[in-house]
Parts: sequence; C-alpha cells; structure tokens
Amino acid sequence: MELDGLPVINYPIGNFYLISAKVAGSSGYGGVDIESPDYTKALYRSGLLNFYLEKYFSFYNPEARIVAFGKEQISGRFLTGEELETSGMTMFTSLVEVKTEKGERSYRPALRKPPVAVSGQYYSDTNSIYGADPVSLEYFLGNDLEVETLSFESPSEEFLNPDSLYYTNMFNGNLYFYNHDTGNYDRMNQGKTTYKSWELDSYLSPGNTLIVRYVLNNTPENNWYGTLPMLVVEGRNK
Repeated sequence: MELDGLPVINYPIGNFYLISAKVAGSSGYGGVDIESPDYTKALYRSGLLNFYLEKYFSFYNPEARIVAFGKEQISGRFLTGEELETSGMTMFTSLVEVKTEKGERSYRPALRKPPVAVSGQYYSDTNSIYGADPVSLEYFLGNDLEVETLSFESPSEEFLNPDSLYYTNMFNGNLYFYNHDTGNYDRMNQGKTTYKSWELDSYLSPGNTLIVRYVLNNTPENNWYGTLPMLVVEGRNK
C-alpha cells in the first residue's frame, strides 16, 4: 500500500482508549449497541489494540507500526482444560522504518524528551496539566539542531468534539514564552501555532531550550484538566 497522500491523524498522547476506538471502529457507532455483532467485534479489537499500545507505546517510541486484524475470530483449545470454552482473535503488526532526516534537515517531535515542569502540575504520560495555577514547562529542542520552525500541533478534529463519547479536552488559555533578554514572560498571539527562527531569538537558550507558560482563561466553563499541544521542531543539523 502506498502511504503517500493518506490523511494523517494526530491523537492525544497517552490516550490509547481513544486511538484504539478510532482505529478498530468502535467509535463510529456513536453509542453502545450490544445487539450488533459488528459492534461487539469492534469492541474486542479496540480492547486488544489498547492493550498493545499501552505495552509498547506508553513512552516515546520512534518506531511506526502497521496494525491489522484477522478477518475471523478464532476458537480453539489454547487452554489445557478441554471443558473451558475459548475464543479470540489475531492482531498482526509490522515495523515500518521512520526517517526524520532528509539531507541536512531534520523534522522531529520536541516531546521525544519529556519537558521539565518549572512550576505547576504537569503529567508527561498524557501531555496534560491540571489545576487553575499557571504551568511553566522547559522543552528541549535539541542542541544539535539550528531551529528554523517550531509548531504547536493539536489532536485531530475528530478527538475534539465534546458531543462525542470519544473526545479529549484541550487546554484553553494563553501561552507565554520566557524571554532570556528581559527575564520576563511574553504573551504570544492567541491562535498562533507556528514560529520561525527569527521570532524565537529571544526565547531559545544557547542549548535550544524553550520555557513555555500555560495560563488558563478565567471562565466558568473552563475545565481545570487540559491536554497541551504537541511541539514539533524543524531545522538544519549542526
């Protein structure tokens, strides 16, 4: 199968339940339908994939994998007790090589190394924060790279619909970058997701670290729990 041109879906980091439901198809039913054999099969597949992702992708993993399910459920005597009824299914996985470099340029996630919480409550396993207090995180972009572009990416739209059973709550507030020249935090334009090298001159340390402060909007409907955007950096290798 040619992968060129296929849509790319960003899923919430660490939320394996959401991505399993999306890949296996159980999220497409919009609710519980225990009378449907197809829905039941999708639930089985979601559970199996969720277990696999939790085991192999609970930390940053540079690999990519193709996942497929066998067409038929399997029943057989894989337990020693013959009086026990058994059933199951097969999931196939295949490793795909991922290259993050092309020539002298690199494109990679900044979250391959968890950021350090300078202040506030941050949970690296889900890339999320909790609480009304501001959270400041120091990101390591890699001192082997001349940063040209820094992007803040959110999960794909299908994971952000609050009317769905399968959605994530995104951080709703303002971003501030720590300015090494002034010693202050500068507020960034709301909605801006991409920054060029010249815009980052005052904010990147000599070791290519960036401190970002997340401040929740003070609104009654705001949720204290929020998933943060994912940072992706592009640049030229030193």
